[in-house]
Amino acid sequence: MKQIALNAEIHFHEQELVSIFHETNVADKEEEFAELVFAAAFAIRSMSNLGSSPVTDSLGDCLALTARMLVDSPDELLIPKPKIISYPGHAGRKRFISCLRLSSSQLRLDYSAKGFSWLATGVGYYCPASVQCLFRYFARRRRDDATYSLALAKVSAGCAELQFAKQIQVTNHPQLVMMLVVTCMGDFIPDWLAE
Repeated sequence: MKQIALNAEIHFHEQELVSIFHETNVADKEEEFAELVFAAAFAIRSMSNLGSSPVTDSLGDCLALTARMLVDSPDELLIPKPKIISYPGHAGRKRFISCLRLSSSQLRLDYSAKGFSWLATGVGYYCPASVQCLFRYFARRRRDDATYSLALAKVSAGCAELQFAKQIQVTNHPQLVMMLVVTCMGDFIPDWLAE
């Protein structure tokens, strides 16, 4: 059975200094599709973990703004903080580690946060910042691909809309991601998954 696997680590070396390491088992269009699915799954899971709060609403606003910037002025996405650097080969003080697995029968995202106390001090800053940085990272990697940028903008806007409509629940992450696959990623869906 065909399966897409994407592993990613978002490292905060300092509060305003981030590196992102990611690897996948696919290439070309399937790799772009994997990145889009991962961005949606990571954002939805992060908003679910943050729960219903002003921080989560602020993340929804940030995702809506990111979507507009991807379409209207993508170069501005390269300027904001936290600054994204190349992965230096060592773990950050705080980090988010995720593994996406997607087959025709299942979508699963394993997600963990490291470097936080048992009270999760600082998660309200680092979690939304990690989502924002992930979208900026993927946008920067493929900034010359207008079709990909538009799909990433749709994913960002779709995640924001799910937050504004309060549709994200602990039990429905895979269904919401697959809904975004259908509505935002049509040009990227592999044949084996569309069947």
